[in-house]
Amino acid sequence: MANYVIDSFLDTDGTLLSAHTPDVGGAWTGYTATPVITANQCGTTAFTASAAVNASTPATADYQVSADVTLQTPSSGNGAGVRIRDSGELLAYQVLFDFDAGEWQLTHGFTSIGTYADPGFTDGVTRTVVLSAVGTTINVNINGVDRITVTDATLAVGNGGLIAKGGSATGAVLDNFRVDDITSGPPAGTHVVTGRDSFTLDPATTFLSTSIDGRPAWITSGAAEPPNWFHVGMLSWGTALHGAFHSYPVTRDLDLVEIPAGCDMLWFEFAAGITATLIELTAP
Repeated sequence: MANYVIDSFLDTDGTLLSAHTPDVGGAWTGYTATPVITANQCGTTAFTASAAVNASTPATADYQVSADVTLQTPSSGNGAGVRIRDSGELLAYQVLFDFDAGEWQLTHGFTSIGTYADPGFTDGVTRTVVLSAVGTTINVNINGVDRITVTDATLAVGNGGLIAKGGSATGAVLDNFRVDDITSGPPAGTHVVTGRDSFTLDPATTFLSTSIDGRPAWITSGAAEPPNWFHVGMLSWGTALHGAFHSYPVTRDLDLVEIPAGCDMLWFEFAAGITATLIELTAP
């Protein structure tokens, strides 16, 4: 298990990424316009596409790149994402959320090889995107759910990188950037999520472990449901055909929820600032 790059972008406002040292990893090199750090996040320097690649080279071509992408000021032209097997400005697999199209776009060079519509990605929402490459299989995972999987043999080598596209200078930003071995990612059945979305449950799942980070200090937590405690999220489960048939308020920092047999979908919604880790279990 190896972590090739870890970058939380902690630096002075206005620092160019090329002048910034990551927590773990090598130097950053910018393409065309170098991304810039603002409020400890990485965005574009101007109304243009700013991309960069990190010098740390993974041990093999099979690895993953991840980051948290936030839309701060939705505006025409905004977007952000990550790059893998990056060896030049057009020589990379790239997944970018495009605000105008309302979708995640997987490309190499100017060639589109996959898309995923994400109409819920709006002002103030954060998505965790993971772009992985294993042989010729290129995969995009959003908030713990695989959304795009394609077979493409165009690019075989290269490093991890990122891109921010500006319709407004800090409209779309990245944080918590990582380049990892595939084995260092979340295990199957683990979903790290924010905001509101859904994912398919494994048929063998009978319990769901929930843990949350980012709960404001003024929101108390405990074993009871409201009105004794505030809840910071809601889980609903059911079938894709008939919709949710039960809901559960998340009131504890750590909890275990029983999922009835026959459920194949789980819907979630968490308050702004909350990151939840949901783990599918076959037994408590």
